[in-house]
Amino acid sequence: MSLRKIVNTIKDMFTKEKESGKLRGWYTATAYDKNGNELWSISEKNIVPNEGLYYALGTIVGKTASTTQFYIGLFSGNYTPVSTDTAATFPANATEFTGYNETTRQLWDLSGTTSITSTTISNTGSEAVFTMNQTVTLTGAMLMSASGKGAVTGFMLSAIKWSAAKGPLNSGDQLKVNYGLTVISS
Repeated sequence: MSLRKIVNTIKDMFTKEKESGKLRGWYTATAYDKNGNELWSISEKNIVPNEGLYYALGTIVGKTASTTQFYIGLFSGNYTPVSTDTAATFPANATEFTGYNETTRQLWDLSGTTSITSTTISNTGSEAVFTMNQTVTLTGAMLMSASGKGAVTGFMLSAIKWSAAKGPLNSGDQLKVNYGLTVISS
């Protein structure tokens, strides 16, 4: 078999409907005013960029060190995540929003999960909470391995540009973000 045929066969494995499995995620974000009244809510599927897929595959086969914590961040730029995004480039490209009271990106808290017994994992019940300290219209969220606001180290596991910009959120308003990740057998 020629090298070209091998490469094309591998490409087909990842692009045709006969895939044997998929890694997918979704974000659910709900905004509340400073009095606790719900302003809006959105739930949409995200992209898992190549960097996140490399991490997942590498940890499965023991070639990449496992990370025990991931962090949710927000962005406000008019940017659509693509498969080639990385932790090094995404915060600037998407205009990471850092105008919230918490000192870091918020932990994707899976402490309520003691074992993996299904193909889905999420932080339902332990949503990441962002308390705004300035007015903003948000366009999406991301999941990174580095906790620092605007950090460009580590790797990027996922991102979503919402179908419509959401806001404005004002100082004192809160955004609660749930992220779920699932493996789908096709």
